[in-house]
Amino acid sequence: MFLTCPVAKALWFALCWGFKLEEAQASTPKEIVNLVLDPSTALSQSMDQWKVSLTNASTLEEIWRLKNPKLHSNSSATLTNSIQLFQRYVHNFIEVSSPTSPSLFPHVSPSMVPTSS
Repeated sequence: MFLTCPVAKALWFALCWGFKLEEAQASTPKEIVNLVLDPSTALSQSMDQWKVSLTNASTLEEIWRLKNPKLHSNSSATLTNSIQLFQRYVHNFIEVSSPTSPSLFPHVSPSMVPTSS
């Protein structure tokens, strides 16, 4: 489902910089996990490794989210909506995670630590 379905192939191509699954040579569950944890250098040359891993993991999640309603309730989501939702999700996560954005956990300066008196 994650690699052979035409919709999955379209999502991988649209969401991962024109990535073609045939180039990944991943067919087993272990190889799919490795695609997330250790993406090919061809994909990660211009980006941080964690961003590529995040995108790959999110692509798998989006494929699952898109296919589940179709399989279980015969409802359908559109590929275009799925791509747009995914792009916003990853963009927002990377924006929040960038060094220039405020941290979710503020830095505690020494002046903020109570002294023992």
